[in-house]
Amino acid sequence: MCSITQADTLVAKRAASMGDRVLVNRAKEDPDRAAEGRWARWTSKALWKPKRTLFLGLVLLLGLAAPALGMDPGMPDARVVDKGAQAR
Repeated sequence: MCSITQADTLVAKRAASMGDRVLVNRAKEDPDRAAEGRWARWTSKALWKPKRTLFLGLVLLLGLAAPALGMDPGMPDARVVDKGAQAR
């Protein structure tokens, strides 16, 4: 736990000491576009066609949940124990 705290502190200190040199300068022609960040661009693309984004999100969630659809979450009964066992 201590090493995680130290690593977080040192990374933040190093990034702060580097200042603007850390920033990536990809969009020289549009500084606002470069400053808005990755998540703002991702959100604008997702909200451009919200129905498509909703559909793709639902397909992803159903695909990840597919293995759980075959589960039987019931409690085990006496059939779980062998017939010769004394616990039965």
